[in-house]
Amino acid sequence: MYAAPGTFDPDRWEPERAKGLNRSSFLAFGDGRRKCIGEEFAWTELLIILATVLQRWRLTLASAPPRPQAKSRSSRTNCR
Repeated sequence: MYAAPGTFDPDRWEPERAKGLNRSSFLAFGDGRRKCIGEEFAWTELLIILATVLQRWRLTLASAPPRPQAKSRSSRTNCR
């Protein structure tokens, strides 16, 4: 998959170099025998943090959502 997998090379993810890689080349927690033992803990911790934030703070939109634009007459098709 990589020329030197043991070498620290953050540039391997640059767009021009990443084009040649398979999309499933990077798995954050790994998979199979080498799966991260902390994955389940990380997901549980994430859910606890999310529940805590939603209980303690009221989240609101910073501004009103945009109103839908009306279609102009020129963009309508004539169905006669």
